[in-house]
Amino acid sequence: MLFLSLFLISGCLFQQGPDGDLVWVVKTVSGGKQCDKDSDFTPPDIRYELEHHGVRVYDTDKEQLPTCLACGCPTYAALHFAKIEQNDVDLAADIGYQRTERIPN
Repeated sequence: MLFLSLFLISGCLFQQGPDGDLVWVVKTVSGGKQCDKDSDFTPPDIRYELEHHGVRVYDTDKEQLPTCLACGCPTYAALHFAKIEQNDVDLAADIGYQRTERIPN
């Protein structure tokens, strides 16, 4: 039973895609402007953004960040996570993502 538990846990921590190990990358995204009625911000579709640059995406997640309510503060802020192959980390870095050991909630 212990062996089975360890096997299942290691499978979650060390996943592989067809071309290599899977890792998480992250990018901070913010936009919009409080008190500006003309400020409309739509966060990017991270799967599309990465795949458009040749990065295969296995999973995505996002974690909202707090923003202030003062005029001029962003209306949106979040950490955007994507699980990709280790071999694609440099491609993701070209558009602002960086590898992280942090696993999204």
